[in-house]
Amino acid sequence: MSFLIVGLFGMAGAVSRYLLGLWTTGMWVYIFPLGTLICNYLGCFSLGLLQQYLANRCITSSWLRLGLGTGFLGSFTTFSAFSVETVTLWNQEYYDIAIIYLILSAWGGLALVYAGSKAGDWLGAKKGEPHGSK
Repeated sequence: MSFLIVGLFGMAGAVSRYLLGLWTTGMWVYIFPLGTLICNYLGCFSLGLLQQYLANRCITSSWLRLGLGTGFLGSFTTFSAFSVETVTLWNQEYYDIAIIYLILSAWGGLALVYAGSKAGDWLGAKKGEPHGSK
């Protein structure tokens, strides 16, 4: 059953990433891979938020965590595309853009997971509890 859950949610995440990529390609004509960065940023924030919110609300539904975390967000974000794009920029001698992309992806992703987890604390706090009391 878990394969089906991951597969269904994963299909939705992959299609979402594809559509976001098409949208950014139509708006963004520069060499910087903005579509992948946006997908990874959204995924980092969302996963931090999801994990913390579910933990604060004591929602332990394994199918929901598996479907949203591994399935949807796992297929929505893409480390492999980020890696290929970084190496491609480097090989095309866009060293400055490759380094900026690497730094923005790594540090931005970490910062957004942190921000998402703090948002999850705030949203998941039960009535009467101070926000982030856990």
